[in-house]
Amino acid sequence: MGEEVIGRLRGLRLFGKLIAAQIVLFVVVGATLSILSAWGLAQSLDTEFRSKGTAIANSIASSSVELMLNRDGSQVQATIDQFVQIRGVKYVFVEDAEGEIFGHTFVPIVPPEIRPTILGGKGSRLREGVITTDLQLADQSSITDIAAPVLAGFAGTVHVGMDRAVIEREIIISLIRIPVALLLVLMVSIGFSYLLTNRLVAPARVLTHHVQTVSGLDFSTMTPDPALLRVAESTSDEFGHLARAFMDMEAQLVTALKTRDELVGVRKELDIAGTIQKALLPAALTAHATAGRFDIHAVMIPAKEVGGDFYDYFLIDHERIGFVVGDVSGKGIAASLYMAVSRTLLRATALLEGVSPAQCLRIVNDRLCADTDSGLFVTITYAILNTSTGELIYATGGHPPPIVLDGNRGMAYEMKKAPGTVLGVMEDVDYEEERVTLGADDQLILYSDGVSEAMNPLNELFSEERLVHFLGTLRAVTSEGANNAIIDRVRVFAGTAPQADDITVLTLIYRGPRTDT
Repeated sequence: MGEEVIGRLRGLRLFGKLIAAQIVLFVVVGATLSILSAWGLAQSLDTEFRSKGTAIANSIASSSVELMLNRDGSQVQATIDQFVQIRGVKYVFVEDAEGEIFGHTFVPIVPPEIRPTILGGKGSRLREGVITTDLQLADQSSITDIAAPVLAGFAGTVHVGMDRAVIEREIIISLIRIPVALLLVLMVSIGFSYLLTNRLVAPARVLTHHVQTVSGLDFSTMTPDPALLRVAESTSDEFGHLARAFMDMEAQLVTALKTRDELVGVRKELDIAGTIQKALLPAALTAHATAGRFDIHAVMIPAKEVGGDFYDYFLIDHERIGFVVGDVSGKGIAASLYMAVSRTLLRATALLEGVSPAQCLRIVNDRLCADTDSGLFVTITYAILNTSTGELIYATGGHPPPIVLDGNRGMAYEMKKAPGTVLGVMEDVDYEEERVTLGADDQLILYSDGVSEAMNPLNELFSEERLVHFLGTLRAVTSEGANNAIIDRVRVFAGTAPQADDITVLTLIYRGPRTDT
């Protein structure tokens, strides 16, 4: 039964729980006050009745001395009869010094159960003070007998019986009056509590309704809830704070959704930009174009959706092929746009008749400085290979020099760096060239610093030294296989560390001079 009641209370709403809690609290307090009041009243009435009985007994004893000595029974009887009319007095009787009844108010005789209890028979009598004795009569009435000596007991003893039923009736009436009064107060309090609780809980209802309907709201066109706004503006308690917090949260959510939509749009644009950037990279050369003289392949892995690295290769004439690897400072859309401009300028300049690598970089640098003011710059290695003779001419602009894997000796080494600064910072800069001659099956590797500066979880760099050492052990027979092996080695080294920069690798395998005539 108790569990059922608790279950029903748990199922109540906040308003019902508050009213139920007030009723329970009022009942507990009322019951406690009733018990304490009844106990206090019982103690007070008991003291009052004993005091009243003692006063009556002493009064009769003092006024009956001469009558007892003169054995004037009629006057004694007349004296005690008048005291029976007093409220609470059950009986009065007087016994002489010998213990014989001299006068009483019983009808017709003194009850037999009183005699062995009160009347001690002949012998030692009460000499001084007052003796109080609680009795239970045959009619189930409770009596407090108060005995007072007459003339120090030489003339006799007066007994006054105080009826405790009067006390019990007063206690019962009190126990009835207090709950009735408390019930009236409870009814008034419940009415007042109903109004007050309803006023206090009203904001909670608004908040609850708002929370229940918030999932179906269109936050893109949402306006503030008028009811919630009233709570936020009219109350300064916890509900007001909560309403204002809801409104702030929803405002932030609206902003976040708008930002999300904008980011989704940006992400789509980045995807499109990434697709366009990949389309800008050159397609693989046909077998007819390479004519068995060389094998070239490149790969670019951006750190973000779009990157600042680029590569390119193109046939300048039937004997020469130009190829380039560049790295724009920064990442993201700005770098990708700068990369597209740089690649376009370089290819267009490189295909001009008679332009060497150093001249090409000078022209591209001047054009970037004149036409752009983005604060970005680009590092480049641009090389031209004569496939008939194996002669390689290259120039660098702040970029790592190429690495050669000797096809005969099976060893790798870093080529000499051609002096030259980054492109796009300062005009009228001269660039120098370096020349080498490749042998049959030599492999030429151009790369961006995303390879050498790849970092592992211990914050160690992959470094040029590790790259050269690894290439010395590489025995790839195709340029694509060489690139895949390099990328895999860098990824194994980096492990779980995130890619911090774009990675670009271009490998050219020179097959030797042409044998056809």
